[in-house]
Amino acid sequence: LQNLDKKESQTFWKDYLAGCTSLELPIVRHRPDKAESYQECTLTLDRELSEAMTAYAGHHGITLNTVLTGAYAILLSRYCRQDDVLFGTVFSGRNIDCEGLENTIGLFINTLPLRIGCPGEEPVGPWLKAIQQNVFQLSHYEHSSLAEIKTWSGAGARQELFETILVFDDEPLDTYLNKQGFPFHVREMKIIYESTNYPLTLAVMKGETINLRAIFDQGLFEQNTVAALLAHYHTVLKNILSHSSGSPLCGISVLTAEESLKALALGNRPGPDYPRDASISQLFEEQAARRPSAIALVEGQREVTYAECNARANRLAAGFLKGGLKPGSRVAICMERSAERIIALLAILKSGCAYVALDPDYPAEGLKRLLEDLDAPLLLTQEGLAARLSFFTAGKTICLGRQDNDLSHEGSSNVPFPGNALTPAYISFTSGSTGKPKGVLVSHRNVVRLVRNSEAFSLTPDDVFLQFAPLSFDASTFEIWAPLLNGGKLVIMPIAKPSLAELGRVIADSGVTTLWLTSGLFHQMIDEQLEDLRGVRQLLAGGDVLSVDHVRRGLEELKGTTIINGYGPTENTVFTCCYSMNHPDQILSSVPIGYPVSNTQVYILDQHGAPVPEGIPGELYAGGDGVSIGYYNSAGLTAEKFVSPSWLPDQGGRLYKTGDLVRRTEKGVLEFIGRVDT
Repeated sequence: LQNLDKKESQTFWKDYLAGCTSLELPIVRHRPDKAESYQECTLTLDRELSEAMTAYAGHHGITLNTVLTGAYAILLSRYCRQDDVLFGTVFSGRNIDCEGLENTIGLFINTLPLRIGCPGEEPVGPWLKAIQQNVFQLSHYEHSSLAEIKTWSGAGARQELFETILVFDDEPLDTYLNKQGFPFHVREMKIIYESTNYPLTLAVMKGETINLRAIFDQGLFEQNTVAALLAHYHTVLKNILSHSSGSPLCGISVLTAEESLKALALGNRPGPDYPRDASISQLFEEQAARRPSAIALVEGQREVTYAECNARANRLAAGFLKGGLKPGSRVAICMERSAERIIALLAILKSGCAYVALDPDYPAEGLKRLLEDLDAPLLLTQEGLAARLSFFTAGKTICLGRQDNDLSHEGSSNVPFPGNALTPAYISFTSGSTGKPKGVLVSHRNVVRLVRNSEAFSLTPDDVFLQFAPLSFDASTFEIWAPLLNGGKLVIMPIAKPSLAELGRVIADSGVTTLWLTSGLFHQMIDEQLEDLRGVRQLLAGGDVLSVDHVRRGLEELKGTTIINGYGPTENTVFTCCYSMNHPDQILSSVPIGYPVSNTQVYILDQHGAPVPEGIPGELYAGGDGVSIGYYNSAGLTAEKFVSPSWLPDQGGRLYKTGDLVRRTEKGVLEFIGRVDT
């Protein structure tokens, strides 16, 4: 050891570990200050599989340990969603406890970090041979202590290089001790891997059969999750044998074929029937015919019936078409909250066009860029905003509300809808938090699937909604069309920028029964205006992670109120999953995002597009009738984010890659974890 060139070792380990990050096992339940007692879980591979693995290794010119090591690397890669994995491996010696002897005998043992890349496209055979060469290379530096390696790697004092190790027991203990020349008879012994103090140790004992022994810290792992890990390791070993040497790593699943089918079936829950071939405007017309005198819109002291709202929208739509607007066009609308704005939206949809909301508070330069990208032939606005939009010259500008506006003189009969359920209804621009704002094309069917016959929430003619969200924010889709396509009442927030007290007063005085709030606003209202929420029957919140404490307080104090955590990207039309709560016991360690809403499919996939095991994080893919048309004027990005896997039950269907990490609990509920990107 003294003659070992430490400078050479330092250079090797520094380069070997450069850029590598430690794995965080997703099955860890909590991290106490002190480790609790250790427990173990075992699994024996049958003789047929054990012999097949030995034969496989010999056929490919590698050791059995190499196959076992590669399988563990694959398992950790899928569990942790990393193609670069780092775990420990024991290179020589043992720690043993000899029953009947006064002292424990310590033999030299050294644990070294083993780094293995798991690129999905890499062929299995060459990859396994590279692992064998990797281990052989480490053997030249096996006398470096782990403490030294950690220092040379640049890891912090409290940062561990790894939290799991793989150990091989290649021969019986008494045989090993006899080789070492110990002059005594061993009656019974066991390896004390616990002395390594690693949270999870996988020991592989080889004989006529291969025995797996997982030793784990009970303070960090549940028994059932470790048992599942062993079962998945078993599956990876079998799947390695079933793949040819040239098959890519991504084809080796941690799940059996039956488990994969079950995982896919969980995401494909059938929903109730709904009018999937109807347009938004047609469904509103049905409500107007059924309930003509019912109040559709409330703005301050002003009330607009369904019949009046429908007639005025018909006149506007007829005027648009008479003025040369072509069905399928994009119509920009930049207006403050008002009854006129809702009527204008209906008119745009009746004419077969898609509305594009422009936020009046958006910087003028940003509005100009959006309008240039849209190539819209028509811009709808109002007095007071027209001057800010004077730069728009590519099409016609109409100020709704002017006395000289002659559009209101057209007939009030329903305008035949010149499209179908797949016609774009609106373009919603994302926030641009991950780059340039993207315009999402949303169809009539996407919206109807959200608000008609949904199992996620109750929507009736007796409901009163508040229209508060900016029209450019996709939450407004739910606020507006959920009541109006079900015969309910839509109260328009009359104050442009209300205080919390003013918002609470409007909610209470208007008798709002269904309310949507951003997560941040929900937290504030629970803290400061909780009394004003007592009449709300359904309180939806979302857009960000909900505070467990705030949800608990709301459930404890708002008796009779259902709190719903609504999750979903714009690309899947407002809500993908919802979690309804009536009691604090329904909250987990976090507030779950729940289950897919009606006529929506969700799949949790690993970095290679394969289903993940229960409890393991994966990227959420959303499918069904909520999946939008795609990105406006961006075929390349649409093809990248909207995919059609070969295994999808609905051949020809598409899934949207949300970029969100979730996991499914034992009860099937989904928990949000974070983003795939940063």
